[in-house]
Amino acid sequence: MLSPIEGSGPCPRIAAASDETGPGSVASVAVETGTVDPKVAAAKFEAVLGGMLLSEMRKASGIQLFGDGAGAQVFEGMFDQMLGEAITAGRGFGLARDVEASIRRMSGPTP
Repeated sequence: MLSPIEGSGPCPRIAAASDETGPGSVASVAVETGTVDPKVAAAKFEAVLGGMLLSEMRKASGIQLFGDGAGAQVFEGMFDQMLGEAITAGRGFGLARDVEASIRRMSGPTP
């Protein structure tokens, strides 16, 4: 079930899935027509990107944090997602600021 992240500003609304897949995961982010605060959208984007970068680095290293079992990939995905959100929660990579500025430029002046 999708629940929109509310905000203001003329840019695509990001709808995040409920706790089943976790908000902010690549699979749970859908773009719809609507509005959202560009700062929120940029922060979510940076968190998703951070999780993806961590996932790829872990895969390249060959480290299996949760073993070889059937649920290992699920737990590793959730771990990467949560760690990505934690890393970008503060100042992050600095990418969110640039993405926000780009969204604001592309969306034009707000009423």
